[in-house]
Amino acid sequence: MSSEDDDHDAAAGSGQPRPGQLTQRQRSMKDLQYKTAVVCTVLCPLIILMPPRKMDFYTFGLCCTTVYCVNHVMTEHGHPGLLYLLATKPTPEQIKANKRYEGMLPSQAIWKQMTDVWNQRYDDEEEEVKEAEDERPDEELTMLERIKREEAKKGNTKLLQMLEDIEKKRKPSS
Repeated sequence: MSSEDDDHDAAAGSGQPRPGQLTQRQRSMKDLQYKTAVVCTVLCPLIILMPPRKMDFYTFGLCCTTVYCVNHVMTEHGHPGLLYLLATKPTPEQIKANKRYEGMLPSQAIWKQMTDVWNQRYDDEEEEVKEAEDERPDEELTMLERIKREEAKKGNTKLLQMLEDIEKKRKPSS
């Protein structure tokens, strides 16, 4: 016999499990947890659907129990789990986009995103340099002035002329 067989026989004789192995009691508890989670995964939604159907503390508790048990069953089957799937982690692109709009009000960030999409801008650094060169920040401009500025940058004279005509109609001459 080899020394490994001697170690196995000694471990079996002493009643001590090998490192990484569960004892009989631990295995039975783990099995009981799994079976309870499966039963609760099916039973809790059925209890929620029973009359009287109302949203109260008990319904909330049953919903939380269902989510917890589904998560337990998924992790036992080797999946990352329901809670892991629900908690989305930001990608590096999302982190970069969030840093770009730091310090802005939500309306300012939305306006900035809309102008970027409208003007089909993809290079963030170039746009930030161009905005730093402007004499007035966008927050101080009216929407018509913003559109004029954007169209002047693009060189669209036809649209600029149309905007001037609209402005003349709105402001009667004194």
